[in-house]
Amino acid sequence: MRLAIVAMALLALVLWLMVAMNIIANLDSGGESSAARADSSATDGRAGLESDGAAGAPVAGPGADGRWQIMAVGDSITQTYQGGYSWRYFLDAHLRASDVDFDMVGPQQGPFALANVRPGFNMPVSGYAQPAGWDVDHAARGGRSLKFYANASLGRDAMSEDAPPSGQNAETDFANHRPDVAIVMLGTNDLLLGSEDELAQRGYSERDAAADLARIAEIAADANPSVGVLFVAPPPTLGEYSPNGRERAAVLRQLIRSTVTDLAEAGSAVAFVDGAVGFEPEEHHIDHTHPNATGDWIIARNIAGALAEDFGLGGTAFGVARATTPANPGVVPG
Repeated sequence: MRLAIVAMALLALVLWLMVAMNIIANLDSGGESSAARADSSATDGRAGLESDGAAGAPVAGPGADGRWQIMAVGDSITQTYQGGYSWRYFLDAHLRASDVDFDMVGPQQGPFALANVRPGFNMPVSGYAQPAGWDVDHAARGGRSLKFYANASLGRDAMSEDAPPSGQNAETDFANHRPDVAIVMLGTNDLLLGSEDELAQRGYSERDAAADLARIAEIAADANPSVGVLFVAPPPTLGEYSPNGRERAAVLRQLIRSTVTDLAEAGSAVAFVDGAVGFEPEEHHIDHTHPNATGDWIIARNIAGALAEDFGLGGTAFGVARATTPANPGVVPG
């Protein structure tokens, strides 16, 4: 009898251990594998804080006064051309409709002038398709290079040696404006535009680009430890000056995504969004590089969704109407 009781007790112990181990395994998996979560973030064009971030990563928020300081960093796609809207215009409208208290910051205000119209890197605010009623401050410059923006010691802005230096770079922009959120879309002039020979002559590798993106995140955090940085993959470029534009854009998109994932896992408050989701280059460019009014609207919609989900900034619904008046490159409204 005593042996039977001991045997039953041992059997009960074994069964209990099996159940406990199964429970622990389910808790560890969270009901979904990490690979499945990564695939999910990839399919909606996003990665970063919510999907891939490390536990305890800092979360961006507004300043002590409750106002969000937002800085848009980029090249001519962010700045826009004279007669254009810029995706910043549509994002501004979305944030206002969401009742967000915000201030766009940066060292510049105007668009640039297309070279075949009138060269200029910071034209008057009157040059926008919609020159009034929105916050035009930004940190973008036509021709800007990721390489030179991230490395102030190089003393240049653009790949072209003819472009006059502005003295603006990641170190000066973030130190002077200390944004709560930075929206960074760079890499087009480094890795998308140019012949194969020109890209080879630049000697700027994907590893270099990843290091420079990480450097921008570091510079931003040095200026404001609670800053959130949204890295945006730019739309593809087409035309003779951008052979294999779609393939190049796909490579850059994955480079930015993987860099953001690495930074988030290391504890940085960063996120990724594919700015080109829904963007058709043949329909949404004016010149195979710069977005038209609908293209700007699409980019803004993608960015707005990421800001809401990753940083709690703005509403999740993007109800901004598309522009009824098309962009008119080179023409000053009024």
